[in-house]
Amino acid sequence: MTSTSSSATSEFDLRELRRRFESVCDATNNRFQNFQIRVHRSLSWLERALGSDAEQEPDGRLLFGWIAFNALYGRWDEDTGFAAKDRDSWQTFLQGVLKADNNGLIGRRLVELRQPVLDLLDNKFLDPQFWRNPSVKANRKAFFTAQSDFVEGRWLSLAIAAIDRIYTLRGQIVHGAATRGSKLNRTTLGLGCQVLEGLLGPLLEIVIDQCVDDEWPPICYPPIVEGSSSRGAAALRQPR
Repeated sequence: MTSTSSSATSEFDLRELRRRFESVCDATNNRFQNFQIRVHRSLSWLERALGSDAEQEPDGRLLFGWIAFNALYGRWDEDTGFAAKDRDSWQTFLQGVLKADNNGLIGRRLVELRQPVLDLLDNKFLDPQFWRNPSVKANRKAFFTAQSDFVEGRWLSLAIAAIDRIYTLRGQIVHGAATRGSKLNRTTLGLGCQVLEGLLGPLLEIVIDQCVDDEWPPICYPPIVEGSSSRGAAALRQPR
């Protein structure tokens, strides 16, 4: 049996997001394939994350959640022929989504996640600067800046700072810099999952409700219709 997560995104939220997504696809006659493929992929990985046991496999759960996020922000660099750099891509994505957030969903969710966000930002092991010289006293500037951001309502700054720490945590796992099932990072993994999954819900809601258009950058590795001469020709027509 899967344990209950403290994430602010639940399986009920996921079902509602799927319902809204399918409704939008039907209403637009599956016209916006770039948008549609991104959300379809993201929902599939978010479902996998929420289905993972938060106690037994928090590292896998974090990675599945990150893939769900990556499906939304990833963009293809047509000049290099590779996926664009992660940090640039997700920061640009967050900027666009927060501009479209007319109902303040991200701000409200960040307030709900205030303590875990602050805990992530106060963790020196997730601070890239710490690893440049671990002997130097930890720099708590990000923590104090976040406290000010919460007071002033600087939601983009907070979202970028929190995601950046989760990105470091994700990198530690992906690059083999953490032991599977290690006791050293269990608490941090739990915080990372809580914040990432908590933000994915409103991010997807905003994308589904406000970003149904052709304004997305080139998608990475789209489904290709066999025999088509167009790189962007999508095989996905109906969300399944």
